Amino acid sequence: HLGCGMDTRAFRLHPPDTARWFDVDQPAVIALRRKLYDDRDGYRMIGSSVTEEWLDEIPTDRPMLMVAEGLLMYLTEPEVRTLLQRLTDRFGAGELVFDTVSPMGPRLSKVLTKGIIRWGIRDTRDIERWNPRLRFLERSAAGALYERIPSAPLRLLWRLVNATPMRAYDVLNRFAFSVARAPARNP
Repeated sequence: HLGCGMDTRAFRLHPPDTARWFDVDQPAVIALRRKLYDDRDGYRMIGSSVTEEWLDEIPTDRPMLMVAEGLLMYLTEPEVRTLLQRLTDRFGAGELVFDTVSPMGPRLSKVLTKGIIRWGIRDTRDIERWNPRLRFLERSAAGALYERIPSAPLRLLWRLVNATPMRAYDVLNRFAFSVARAPARNP
């Protein structure tokens, strides 16, 4: 889980004993997490920027699932490309689940938040051209399941958002990759 922040997903989901879970975030965030949680069998925290060398700490003996929510938009496009390439180069197979914002995100961020949002993309299927090992599986608007929100006022707010072009501002994406196949040879 890249850019895990204070998310407790690793504890709420109860992954099977066969899974190994790694929460990765900035060293200061992991230091704070360590005040609340401990590493244990099948679970480990790694303090590092996702743009630095942390991947060597992750075993490659099985498929991987990378989750990155609310992270990639804070990186530059070259950093996103490099991160996705490093993941697919290191692992034989797996899935990547992450959200992206539209190109409007960085433009709005310059006006509203001093430019902290640095990357947006119109169509995440373009990522397949960056990295031929990645295969686009699906995408959905971040607020697509607003009907399930228990709070009526918050549910109404998301219903209104989903009735505007802003519904495509934040999109959840899923990609898969597997071992590259050698081209078939003619006998």
